[in-house]
Amino acid sequence: MGCYAVKPFLNKDNLNQLYRFSMALTANSQNAEDLLHTGIERALRGNFSAVENKMAYIRTIIRNAWYDELRQKRTHNEVSSDFIDEDEENVEPTSLIELDPNNVMIQQIQLQRTWELLTDQQRELLYLWCILGMTAAEIAIELKLPRGTVLSKIHRLKSALYIHQKKQAQSVLNEVKYD
Repeated sequence: MGCYAVKPFLNKDNLNQLYRFSMALTANSQNAEDLLHTGIERALRGNFSAVENKMAYIRTIIRNAWYDELRQKRTHNEVSSDFIDEDEENVEPTSLIELDPNNVMIQQIQLQRTWELLTDQQRELLYLWCILGMTAAEIAIELKLPRGTVLSKIHRLKSALYIHQKKQAQSVLNEVKYD
């Protein structure tokens, strides 16, 4: 495989998109970087130039590498806190100057807490659906699941996020009432 066939694909946009996917699975920037590196390395060792949908191919490799890592972790009975560094801030800066900085910070914290409650499979589904804008049919093909299963998972995920959002709002209201 020639380097010339790979170079146009591994551009900044594609690498950023793959990093965000890795971040969606791991919820940790260092693990996401390691996972991305592993995924690209494994893809390049194979017959990468013959692959038709390179993004889906590398996402599958990254997903499988993540699951392998989780299985190894469970097998060795290591503490799961090694994967999540609670002191590390994964909050992206915002450029919306017209918003109240306090509200933006509260929303970012709420989003981060909600994101951490999701399983890696839910984060992956949310990433493919919301960030990449894939349809249920496209997600079903990539994840090798029936379309109905994907639709059901999306529905359950939306319901769970809605309920969590309502609970968070009620919690804030209760804090304001009693303070």
